[in-house]
Parts: sequence; C-alpha cells; structure tokens
Amino acid sequence: MQILGDKKIWAIGGGKGGVGKTIMTSNLGLSLAGHGKQVVLLDADLGCANLHTMLGIKNATRTLNDFLSKKYTLEEILLDTGTENLKIISGANAILGLANPNFLQKQRLINHLKTLPADYILLDLGAGTSYNMLDFFTIANEGLVVICPEPTSIQNGYGFIKSAFYRRLNLLFSKNMIITPLLQEMIRPKSKRYLKTMTDLIELVNLKDPKSAQALQTELSAFKTRIIANMVNSDEDKESVLAVKMVAEKFLGIQLDLVGNIYSHSVVAASVKKMQPFMQTAPQSQAALEVNQIVEYLMEAQNAAATPV
Repeated sequence: MQILGDKKIWAIGGGKGGVGKTIMTSNLGLSLAGHGKQVVLLDADLGCANLHTMLGIKNATRTLNDFLSKKYTLEEILLDTGTENLKIISGANAILGLANPNFLQKQRLINHLKTLPADYILLDLGAGTSYNMLDFFTIANEGLVVICPEPTSIQNGYGFIKSAFYRRLNLLFSKNMIITPLLQEMIRPKSKRYLKTMTDLIELVNLKDPKSAQALQTELSAFKTRIIANMVNSDEDKESVLAVKMVAEKFLGIQLDLVGNIYSHSVVAASVKKMQPFMQTAPQSQAALEVNQIVEYLMEAQNAAATPV
C-alpha cells in the first residue's frame, strides 16, 4: 500500500495517548505552511478527534464523517485554519461505525487523498495499533513516531513500530507460501523454532528460497521510520528514547532515524491551554526552532531521495 503521485504524506503516530502527536502534527503543519507549502492536516483519530481544537476551531462544520458517509467530497470538507497555506480535515463527532471505517471506506479515503490540493498531507493518528492506524502509517512517505522519555511511551512506541512493520510485511508477502507462515510463527509469543529476530527469519527463509529471502531483506531496507523525542529534559532522556532505535535494529533489522528532540518548554504547555500551536504563540521560541529544524531536515532528506544519482 502506497500513495503515488507528487504529494508527500507524513503520518504521525506513537502507539500511546498523551505523547504529543496532535501537538506535533499541528506545529509541523504550521512550519511547512510557513515554508510556503500547501498543507492539509487530517485528523485520523476518529475515536478521540481533537486536532481542530488544538488549532482553535471550536465547531467543525464538516468532518471526515461527512466524507465517509458520502455526503461530501474530501475537498469539500476542508476547513480553513486562519493560517495561509494550511487547511484541516476534522475527525470530530465520530458516530458509531464511522469511528472505525471498514476496508472499503478506508481504501476510498486513501485513494481520494491523492486528489487534495496540497503539497503535504499530515495524518494525526490515534492511539493503539488497530489495522486502520497501522495502514494509514504504512501508506505514508514519512512515518514519524513520537516518543516521550518514560517507560510506557518507550514500550508502546516500539510496539507501534513493530506492529506497523509486521503489518507491512504481512500485506506485501500475503501470497508468499514460504514467508507468510514463518512470519506468523515469529509473531506468536513463543515460536517453536525460536525465531526471535528478523535475522533468524531471513536465514530460515534463505534455506528454502533465496529469492524470497532477498525480497524480505529488500523490504527491511525500504522500511523508513523516524523518531521524534518529545518532552525531553536531559541527555539521559534522549538516551532512553534511543533505546527504541537499538532494539529495533537488533530484533527487527530496521534502521530508525532520530530526527529531533523537542524539549519541555513552558511555551508548549501554555499553547495547549490557549488552544493555539506554539508556532503561532511563540514563533521565535526554542520549541519553534526545534520544530523548524525537524521540518527542514525532512524536506531536505525527501528532496535528496527524489533527486536522481
């Protein structure tokens, strides 16, 4: 599953609620808009949608429910944020059923994202590891995982990355009769073959079919996920978040990129109370500088990847 075309999709996840995904989404969007990019923010947390509130929108007149129920097109439910270049699709007022869209509704949404008038589309994902959240994460050009330096956030952040990775592999190799059963065995808590790492899996697959093993290795290299450390207070905090990177490399065989640290600045907490992102309330603050650095890093990395060698 991947969105094609020239639009860049950033999915912001984390597995755990309260780590700052919505705050990060709104401020990343504002930074991109400030760089002259046309940006759409989509609140994919239908069960607890609050991205519109963070942007100071008290009542969302049209929401994602209106698209999912086929009342309006996706472009027709875009809401102005009051900021040039920045619009939002709210997930507010989710009703029973639409709060958990089915496969066809999800595919229709993914297909219609390509039609939006935007350079960047940022997806604010909900907590947990439901298939909907994982699929939105895996179709993105950039998967950003927000992790705080506390044990539960670190554990859930790694769990989210692991679940997204396995979900992607299951979808890609669903018809491969060698990889699929071994992958399912590896996911189980106690594997009979003691498949504890992706290296173990690749070695076993290679014994049966070297071409499948090579295809699996290629996907490991292609899985690009980046980490944003949030609510950081010390070097020790940064090291604790980096533990996710080390564990992912050891057990999943994937490389994670730490793209930036957002420290515990007072302007961040103040902006939440004001229901206005700190990129607006304190555009010259250290927190705003840290977000701008992340955005500039990501834009430069994507431009480099798109440039022919």
